[in-house]
Formats: sequence, structure tokens, C-alpha cells
Amino acid sequence: MRLESKKSPRCIGQVLLQTGSITKDQLEAAFDHLKRTGNRITQSLVELGYISESGLKNTVSAALNIPNLSLVGVEINPAILRLVPYDLASKCGVIPIFLSNNVLTVVTDDPCNGIAVDKIASHTKKQIKTAMASFSDIQTLLKKYHPATAANSWPQSRILA
Repeated sequence: MRLESKKSPRCIGQVLLQTGSITKDQLEAAFDHLKRTGNRITQSLVELGYISESGLKNTVSAALNIPNLSLVGVEINPAILRLVPYDLASKCGVIPIFLSNNVLTVVTDDPCNGIAVDKIASHTKKQIKTAMASFSDIQTLLKKYHPATAANSWPQSRILA
């Protein structure tokens, strides 16, 4: 069960358009890049130089009214990590960070990915709350907590909402 309502698959792009952070042409180019590379829209926008990682994170988290977290120096309880197997976390693009009263908080660089969040909720049987984090912060935590499996990069095959 999700605490947030499901969002449109293109909601990050729409948020950035509505706030004037990117242009329609830039969004279309980012979607073309995404199709060629298998990246997420967030990663494509940053790689193409249309928005900084922090600008994207700040804008989207403010517009969606979700927490915006820096994961630098964050320590995660191993029991929380074990709630979501690494394979599922990497496919869904989330890292579980906090559990309170049956509500599991996960960080992601794509809080609009309702399918991924629903998969985590189904697996854990917990309510899910999302928080925004940068792609690079998520990468850093994956390497820290799963160094053998995250040696290359975040798996590109993700569930797309």
C-alpha cells in the first residue's frame, strides 16, 4: 500500500516543465536519450546537462511535497536493508532507509515510479513512503552496502512506470 497517490509516468518531466526548469525540446531530447541508453529520465536530464542533479532533486521534491534527502554519511540499519532484497531494490531503484509503525521509507531518484513502489509494498507488506535522493547518493549507498553486486553501476533495467 502506498501512502502517496500514483503519479503519471512522466510526472518528473511535467514538474520540470511547469516550473520552467527545462524546455519541452529538452524533455523530448531526454526521452530520446532514455530510449537509446536505457537510463531513467532523471539520469538522462542530468547527463545531457539540462539540469543539475541537485536542481532536479530540489525542484521535484518541493513540487511533490516529499522529503529531499542527502544520503552522505547515512548509516542504514541492516535489518531495514533486509526488508527489500538487493535484486528488488536495484530493479525498482529504491533503497529502504527507515521503518516506523509499519511505514517503510524508501529513497529514490524517481518518486513518480508508482509501479516500483507498489512492488516494494507488495513484497514487504508495508505502507511505503518515498523520499527523493540523488542518483549519485543512491549509487554511493549501493556500493557501500552491496559492494560486490554494485561494482559497475546501478542496473539499467528498471521497472518503468
